[in-house]
Amino acid sequence: MYFLYADGSCRPNRGVGGWAFVIKRDDEPEFEVSLSGNNPSSTNNRMELTAALEGMKHFGRCLAATAAELTICLDSKYVLGGMESWSVDWIKQGWKKKNGKPVLNDDLWKEIVAELDYLRRELNSVKFEHTHGHSGHEWNSKCDRLAFKETKKCTKYSPDMA
Repeated sequence: MYFLYADGSCRPNRGVGGWAFVIKRDDEPEFEVSLSGNNPSSTNNRMELTAALEGMKHFGRCLAATAAELTICLDSKYVLGGMESWSVDWIKQGWKKKNGKPVLNDDLWKEIVAELDYLRRELNSVKFEHTHGHSGHEWNSKCDRLAFKETKKCTKYSPDMA
């Protein structure tokens, strides 16, 4: 069983963005894979989506062949909601919401849906778990720290941006 933790950060929101993910194994405590990146002009939602997408892509390329189960643990209810249920309706409605307006960030959502489809074909189980952000959860906190560090790589950071 593998766990994928992912988080995004943006300072300010509609500004410099960072994302990060950590992959862990339940039967091998020392196993850990983490990656992070940034975007000089983004939003928090785009960074949350990017973190999850990059984690799933890495898992699919490098680890899916050795895995049976993956649990995706996120603090973003927006990303979890889209992964678990909303995307099914968006696809049926031509990537529009129930109110007829276009789905925001549909470029990333389409990639996420494709990656989830791939993982569901390759694995016995893909599950989702909500983790409360900034609650002291070890791996969510690590993702948050890594994503925040990425925002600082793109700009001169000042404390008022926190």
